[in-house]
Amino acid sequence: MVSGLLIALINLVAQRYPGLGGWVASLPIITGLSVLWLVYDRRPGPEIGQMLFGVLWGLIPTAVWVLLTAFLLTRGQPLWLSVLAGLAGWALLTLLVLRLGLIRLG
Repeated sequence: MVSGLLIALINLVAQRYPGLGGWVASLPIITGLSVLWLVYDRRPGPEIGQMLFGVLWGLIPTAVWVLLTAFLLTRGQPLWLSVLAGLAGWALLTLLVLRLGLIRLG
């Protein structure tokens, strides 16, 4: 329910102020809540730190998705093509990050 309200709020802001809506969407709300829940569950600091490094390495492929999708949309490409190309870039960079061992899945 909270997620739906946050998405609705972000969409309302983005309709009037697209840049501000994007900035609000990028706030580390989910990550912050995850850290709070891990602390509440008494997870050790190093484990929380590993999770945060995973978030950091996950941001790089996500940034590529955003850049490719936004670039193609601003050049007049259809939404489906822009999103698909962005996802392809995200997948390739995610595979690279995994291959380099920057994120441990276990």
